[in-house]
Amino acid sequence: MEHLDIVFPENNEEDFLILADKLGIKLCFAYDEKNYSLKRTKYEFCCLYNSQKREVLSISDDVSRQSFENPRINMLFNLETSQSHDKIHQRDSNFNQVLAKICKDKNKTIGFNFNLILNADANERHRLLGRMMQNVKLCRKYKVKMYIGSFAREPYELRSFCELISFGVCLGMNPGEINSLVL
Repeated sequence: MEHLDIVFPENNEEDFLILADKLGIKLCFAYDEKNYSLKRTKYEFCCLYNSQKREVLSISDDVSRQSFENPRINMLFNLETSQSHDKIHQRDSNFNQVLAKICKDKNKTIGFNFNLILNADANERHRLLGRMMQNVKLCRKYKVKMYIGSFAREPYELRSFCELISFGVCLGMNPGEINSLVL
């Protein structure tokens, strides 16, 4: 099965393509605005990522309600990176039932970033996993599309689709709930 994975290259596109070919995945190169000029036409998939959270995004890690309602944004990810403290009976994952309903109505996808878990220290990893698990439950309850990607910044952070499915199962997803990205 071929999977489209989102990566953030830094002048290492060729290395990404070599490893992606071995893993049997296609890549979507994402750039912030200052590096967008690095986009080369020979790469099949490209999208724009704006770290300044303007409304010209196709993918966003901004967690404001305006981002959820913006028709130009089709995926939101890194919702779990909030620095606020979790509550006793609930994780503060920047996602709730109101935002889940908006995602369903506006046909948004919630992305789960494997790279966050891969590069987190032990104390942060358990917090991120708990928040991701809570977001999976909300996505399932409100039938919001979910996507798991490596979101790699280095080629060796790439993972095969089978590994990402296994990660999704650990988060509580069924393999059929994991959508492949379509641009």
